[in-house]
Order: sequence, then C-alpha cells, then structure tokens
Amino acid sequence: MPTPLPRPEGLIFDLDGTLADTLEDLATAINLTRRHYGIEPLEAPLVTAQVGSGTEFLVRRTVPVAEAHFAEAHALFLASYDEHALDRTHLHNGVAEVLAHFSDRKLGVITNKPARQTEKVLAGLGVRHCFAVVVGGDTLPEKKPHPLPVLHFLRTTGLPADRVVMIGDGVGRMEELLRLYR
Repeated sequence: MPTPLPRPEGLIFDLDGTLADTLEDLATAINLTRRHYGIEPLEAPLVTAQVGSGTEFLVRRTVPVAEAHFAEAHALFLASYDEHALDRTHLHNGVAEVLAHFSDRKLGVITNKPARQTEKVLAGLGVRHCFAVVVGGDTLPEKKPHPLPVLHFLRTTGLPADRVVMIGDGVGRMEELLRLYR
C-alpha cells in the first residue's frame, strides 16, 4: 500500500474536464456560432478536442471564418455560451466529495475559460463558495500555462508553492485524489 502524501494546504483545480463536464455546452455554443455562418455543425468530440487553451483558440480552431470576422465570431460564441453554459454541464463524479473533504484548505480554480462564464458555471453548479480564488482566462494579463495565475493564487492565499497541489488538465478521477490524501 502506497504511503499517503502529506495533506496539501491548498488545491488548485482546472474547471473544464476536471471539476465539471462542460463539453456538451461548449459544443452547443460552437455549433450555434457555426450555424450563424452557414457552416455545418461539428460532432462534440471534435469540438472538445480543442478545449483547454481559451475561447479564442477554441473559436479559431472550430469556426473557420476570415480574420476580419473573428471578433464577431468570438463574441457570438461567448453570447451563445452565456445562454447555454448550464444546459448539460454537471460536476464530475466525486467532485462534491473532494471539495467537502478539503473544505478546511484553501481551494482555487484556474481556467482559461473567461471569468464571467467561470463564475456563472461555478455558481450554477452550487460550488462557487468552495473557492477562495477563481482565476479565469481574462482575469490576469497572462493565462495558463503561464505561471502568473498560480503565482496569483499563492500571493492571494499566502501559501508556499510546496504546499499547493494542482489538479486538472488530465486528472480524471476525484476518487483517486481522495485516496491519496486520506
């Protein structure tokens, strides 16, 4: 049996794909944007393969419009996502238990999703109160993978880097996190 790791004082979570399954609603917003330009819809897996680097990247990769129309396409996507961000979005299994287990720690969310939509999703899922720090892709001058969002979390919470764990961008099962830190 592996030795449990020391309990961290802070945990930083990614949002899309880590805390919540937001992918169907992202795909809906992309396909509504595509429809506006007369472009056929994409299957959700083709859209979700582009999620993670921010909405500008997502729109550029999935809505092929001339550069002159990009700002409009991005604005249409954001408006569509605002309207549909909580249609099918839900917390992944085990997330509520992980957040409850670590409620005595400082928790944060760092995502490349814009802050407005991040706040909306966290509030709509009933977990916004769990997080001391929430950093969206447009909160700071740089977004992840740049270190500035993590440095912001460390400064805001006063925690040292060696006592903080990042979860996301590939970690899928919250049950394993609980097992490691019990």
